[in-house]
Amino acid sequence: MYYEGTDVEKNLDQAKTYLKKAIALGEFEREYRPYYDRESLSRAYNNLGCILVENSKTDSDDYLKGIEYLKISGSLGFTRAYYNLGIASLNADKEAEKWFSYAADDGNEMAAKELAMIKSKKNNTDK
Repeated sequence: MYYEGTDVEKNLDQAKTYLKKAIALGEFEREYRPYYDRESLSRAYNNLGCILVENSKTDSDDYLKGIEYLKISGSLGFTRAYYNLGIASLNADKEAEKWFSYAADDGNEMAAKELAMIKSKKNNTDK
């Protein structure tokens, strides 16, 4: 809600606070309950990761923490996180192909298009 400004004024600090709380609760449930809300936990990691990556310099601790959160989100099954890692890596000229590949393999069409463009650029530069 605060992340996107849905029904409230957009406030990234407030969004980070609530996403951290959601992650803490989700991790508690993941550890102690056999059935936890995996999707909500993975989305919370993804959204917090995006906030940190989009609003930090690539060499900052927040940026690296954001990348870590996106990886966790992807490992929990949220394919969009791998796409977001690809975008972040593309912007930082790192590992984009790898992350787009993970997302495309899970059916993410946007990642498949990005992967095709990377491969096309590679083929053009190899000639």
